[in-house]
Parts: sequence; C-alpha cells; structure tokens
Amino acid sequence: MNFTIFAPNYNEKSGGSWVLHFLCDQLNKIGHTSTVFIYEKEQITNPNFNTPVGHIQNSVVVYPEIITNNPLQAKYVVRYLLNKEGYLQKRMIEWGEKDYPLSFSTVYRNDCETLFYPNSDLSTFYNDNQERTQNAFYIGKGYLYGDCPKLDCFEITRSYPETKQELANVLKKTKILFSYDAHTATNLDAALCGCLPYLLQKPLPELQNAELGKFWAESQDEIESALLAISTLHDRVKQLQDSFPQRLGNQVVKIKKHFSL
Repeated sequence: MNFTIFAPNYNEKSGGSWVLHFLCDQLNKIGHTSTVFIYEKEQITNPNFNTPVGHIQNSVVVYPEIITNNPLQAKYVVRYLLNKEGYLQKRMIEWGEKDYPLSFSTVYRNDCETLFYPNSDLSTFYNDNQERTQNAFYIGKGYLYGDCPKLDCFEITRSYPETKQELANVLKKTKILFSYDAHTATNLDAALCGCLPYLLQKPLPELQNAELGKFWAESQDEIESALLAISTLHDRVKQLQDSFPQRLGNQVVKIKKHFSL
C-alpha cells in the first residue's frame, strides 16, 4: 500500500513530529511505500529515517489531530490522534464519512484502534545507579492546564539540556522530577533513568490505564508503588518497541479493509 504522512519538520524534541516521521520510516521498512508531506518551509527530515519527501497521489493520507481539515483533498484519510481532539488547536476535526480513526494511545481516544510506541531511547535513558544529588522540575505543556510556578531546583525545558544525552545525564543524578506536564515523554525518560516523576497537576483519568501503566506519583503515599513500577519499566518499554512492526502491519491490514483497497 501507499501512504503519505502529513507532518511538520522533524524535531527530536517534539513527540508528535518524531512519531509521524518514525511512522513513515516503519511503513517503508515493513514493505509499503510511504512519504512525508512536510507542511513547513524548511523541509527537515531525519537522515537516519527512510522518509522521502512528497505526496503520493491516491495514497492513504495520515493526518495528525492538529490538522482538522483535508488539505491534500485525499480520498483515503487516516486521522492519527497524537493528543485529544481539539485540545491543542481548540477546534474539532472535520471528519469525513469514511475517515479512519486511529489513536496513539487510549488516553486520547479509547473507542477506536490504537497504535502506540514509547519513543524513549533505551540506550540513552537507563539507570546507571549514579548518586542522586538534586531534584528538577519541568513545565512543558503544563501552562495549558494551569499555573506553573517555578521551583527552587534544576529546571528542564524543551530546549535545555540541548541534547538527549545531556538530558539523560541530568536525569541519572536526579531524585525527583516535579512535572507540570502529565502528557510528556520526558516523564518516561526520567523514570527509565531511575528518577521518580512526581506530577504536580492532575492527569486525565484515562492516563491511569494507559499502555505503560502508572509509573509516577501524585502524592506522598504513592511514591513506593511508583518506584516499584519503575523497576519493571525498561522491559515493558522494550516489549512495546519490539512488537511495533507487527502491530503496525496488523493496522495496515485493517486500514486496507476499511477502504476496500
């Protein structure tokens, strides 16, 4: 099958961008033909991914939820929800009658197919049992949910530390990451490094039953259970990563059947 992934420029610090470019790469790896249609001027890709740029005519077009219309006028449309519909754009998707709903996680929509991939690099984010000498905090998208006063400890932002390796180095010597953003991969990266993510804003109820389970604390009496969950997190992440090609292939079969291709 042919696919066109409608995506922004590649940005390793943006989970949505990373997932869309990775999806294109993985579709090509399992034997389909896929391109990325980059809707931004710079046309940035990841040289390590197989992501040719362009639009394959009459292909299945995959739109993230932030694209609420059908700019490529595609006949076959997959809506891939990488967040709750309407949450970031403040407007709902203009669903076509035959659009195929697909969610990255049951957190964002639980009445359709899901295709989840924990996009943490296990060769970078792991616990090397360093002495933990500091705490840190992260705001991320937390400003969308409420006030986020800065704390008296190390601040992690989307731009600092600059690289994933530098971020891992910080997290490996951090005891607690106080996080205002319940929906960021930074929480997962922290937990994989043995650092406890402590959420300062209430997450969506659906997050309690998300694909990786609950590996953070929301109160003092949850710290021990969160640390126990963190001890098995690496294996759960690896299993989900290893099974992705098979799960993606199964999803392609369902999409093909949906559109009678």
